[in-house]
Amino acid sequence: MEFELLIRDADVFAYKMLDHCDRMWEAREVLERSHGLLRKAIDEGKKRFVGHPFSQQIIIEDWYGKVAYKMTFGKVRIAAKFFLSPILLPWYLLKFLVFEQHVKVSPMESSVAQHMKLLSIPFMCFVTDIMNYVLLLALLIATCVSPKNSHVPLDVEFVLWCCTVSRLLIEFDQMWQQGLWRYLPNMWNVLEIFSCAMIAAAAVYRIIVWATYDNPDDSLSLIKLENLHQDILNITYLYAITEFLIILRWLNFMEFFPGLGPLLIALRALIADVFKFVLIVLLTCVLGTAIAVHSIVSTVRTHNETITDLVNNNVLDGADVKSKTIPKFFKDFWTCLMNVIWSTFGLLEVPEIEVGNDSTSTYVVYIILLLYIILAVVLMLNMLIALLNNTFERIQGNCDIEWKYARSELLKEYRNGQPFLFPFHFFLIPVTIWYRSEIERQHILKRITTGNLEGQTERDKLFSTLCDRYSRSAASSEMCGVIEGYMNIDRRETFAEVVALERHNSIMRGARKTKTKRLKRESQGNLNEQDVKSKV
Repeated sequence: MEFELLIRDADVFAYKMLDHCDRMWEAREVLERSHGLLRKAIDEGKKRFVGHPFSQQIIIEDWYGKVAYKMTFGKVRIAAKFFLSPILLPWYLLKFLVFEQHVKVSPMESSVAQHMKLLSIPFMCFVTDIMNYVLLLALLIATCVSPKNSHVPLDVEFVLWCCTVSRLLIEFDQMWQQGLWRYLPNMWNVLEIFSCAMIAAAAVYRIIVWATYDNPDDSLSLIKLENLHQDILNITYLYAITEFLIILRWLNFMEFFPGLGPLLIALRALIADVFKFVLIVLLTCVLGTAIAVHSIVSTVRTHNETITDLVNNNVLDGADVKSKTIPKFFKDFWTCLMNVIWSTFGLLEVPEIEVGNDSTSTYVVYIILLLYIILAVVLMLNMLIALLNNTFERIQGNCDIEWKYARSELLKEYRNGQPFLFPFHFFLIPVTIWYRSEIERQHILKRITTGNLEGQTERDKLFSTLCDRYSRSAASSEMCGVIEGYMNIDRRETFAEVVALERHNSIMRGARKTKTKRLKRESQGNLNEQDVKSKV
């Protein structure tokens, strides 16, 4: 509990300290140049801190780059460069290798690097990803609606398979950039990998069918035609499921827009709650009810089979035997399970579940289903409605912060995205790898050559100034109240504030002691120099 309070107090204190930045350059120095605090806040889910106006301004600048500050003509030129990249990049690369490299032009100042810098803006990578998805979805829909009356794959299927390989390359590149443990927690990434795997499975299945039936010497009999039809139908199942999943993937893209983002974030949270609820109900009430009812019906069926065998062997007289009628709704376990699920929505007729000539078994089935309806429909469904209502109110109460944080996660995802359209990135991937390696080499070289002493000194001065502002404002006004819309705190300094101010005071005391010792050494050196001169 103490650690949780400390984390809460530290979050509040960090938000307060960010409020004391007077200018944008101060916030940028604190958030970006001081150990990348904003990226750490996004990774660790500090939504309130990420939603601060200073943080959002930095995120928007990183998201759009210089594109946001261009006029209409400049944006048209950028769009033209974007679509002509497959032609311009080979030309710029040839120009660098033939001309710019011989006149000692730095790789990061070459035409290739400048064009890649434009294309690698997160917004440009986001637009590229949307266009690639539009093409993939169009090819998949065309494959689903096209008639498949032959074992030979359609031309659109070959293009779809190539586009899927392209999509897998992009996903593996993204996984390499983010790391496996940051890539997998995102459910949209998992959904994308699963969709590509489904298309790959359909492609392998389609090629096997093509090779199996592509023999001109074999005559197609009725059995072979039925088998071919079933195989093509199975392939269509895979395509249809994948098409549904890829359409769901568009919800992530629409979260970027201010009007749709908060609503879709709430919808995503509601879907997660519904799946949790369905999993709980399936593993408890539905499964237990289905097993109980099936055990009764299977026992009755066993008795009927025994009586039938005795009658057939002339052991019993068939005229004296009254067989028990088994309801068709419970003929096997799978049918029993599905009908129990449908009974949750009132789609099961009570008279049709009666076990004929066995009133006791009928009453027991009635009691089991009645208990299931009470638990699943009356209790759990109302609990689900209350849970969804609570989740929606919580999301809507913080919809602005939730949407800003979701947009910040998109920035993290597309910061090192793939900027080329299908199919050009197949042969332009080496340019992307070269550009990223040059960026990393420039960062390492800058850290080695410039060092951190000067920047650290400036940051220390800035943090000292912010602490002075905070201490003066805390002394002049009662600041330990409420950060509006976030949380209430007692009218006292939090533990994190005490630690930070004590840290600041100790640094200032150390600086004063150091200055005193330096002045003392200088004065002592001056006295020694005067003694030497007097002796001389």
